[in-house]
Amino acid sequence: MTTSQIRKKVISYIVDVDDKKLKAIYSIFQNDIEHHEAFFLNEEHLAILDKEQQDHKSGKTQSYSWKEAKELVRKK
Repeated sequence: MTTSQIRKKVISYIVDVDDKKLKAIYSIFQNDIEHHEAFFLNEEHLAILDKEQQDHKSGKTQSYSWKEAKELVRKK
């Protein structure tokens, strides 16, 4: 079963589960839920990425294939 299928089954189950089971599930994951930090990029980060992408597309910066990047790292 794929992760996506598991996620859908769990979500479907949680939507209809009785209160007692829902509270038990929550208690298992409470620490993770309360300390979960969603990944996001602020405007400054987005601007940096946009600039880097423009430089890459215009040929101002060099890019490497995955194979080339691994070789460069291994040489260091």
